[in-house]
Amino acid sequence: ASSSSTQPLTPPFSNEDILAVTDSANNRVVLIEKISGRVKSIIGKTGNQAGELNYPVGNAIIKTAFHPNLLLLCADYRNNRVQSFDITTEQHISQFTHEKMKGPVGVCVNKQSGHIIVANYTSHVITIHNYTNNIQEFGTLIKVVGDNDGIAFAYPVGVAVNSKGELIISSDHKIDILNNHYQVIKSFGSRGDQNGQFSHPYSLCVDARDNILVADYTSCKVQVFDREGNWIATFGKKGEGDGVFKNFCGF
Repeated sequence: ASSSSTQPLTPPFSNEDILAVTDSANNRVVLIEKISGRVKSIIGKTGNQAGELNYPVGNAIIKTAFHPNLLLLCADYRNNRVQSFDITTEQHISQFTHEKMKGPVGVCVNKQSGHIIVANYTSHVITIHNYTNNIQEFGTLIKVVGDNDGIAFAYPVGVAVNSKGELIISSDHKIDILNNHYQVIKSFGSRGDQNGQFSHPYSLCVDARDNILVADYTSCKVQVFDREGNWIATFGKKGEGDGVFKNFCGF
């Protein structure tokens, strides 16, 4: 890819080239060139047919063995499905759903386990799907976490995977860390506005050191924790202008 700020990017694209921003209210995902800040393309339109979206939320850019270009995975909230699109041609490639997928919000890929992870806000479960070399099996359900298995999620939203392949989930006022067998090994957080507490934890991500960054939608701040869930720092507040946020949803 070109490193120039004046020349448009040309295929093939890498994950480092493109930023995917979900525009939920307009039922689309905007692909932006990271270096230049240009809008490369816009994917999606309103509807419930293949390739159409109804309140998309989380997304992930992935590489598969069965398709030559990078794919955009998009959680299609009101259509209760996850769709994939070719970010080069902008064409719809596939979609998957299941009766347990109600209100999918967060989506990510666990490359160590070969699974796609989906947080389902309305059905209060995490669904685990096949991340395979075969398009016919891509997205098929492997496991449901939080469904009569002793694990309880209340409105799960954010999902991320650290370098050990552990799954990190944000739900109602708490963060859960699950091991490779999708068993909870750590939970932290409670309702409140102090350090280590949450008002409405939404999206989250991990950095190169496996620190966990959590976006709190209502309090409009970001909290940083180490991989064990110990609070490190807080920044941001509600407002308008530099260094402040308004209805902060994600990274």
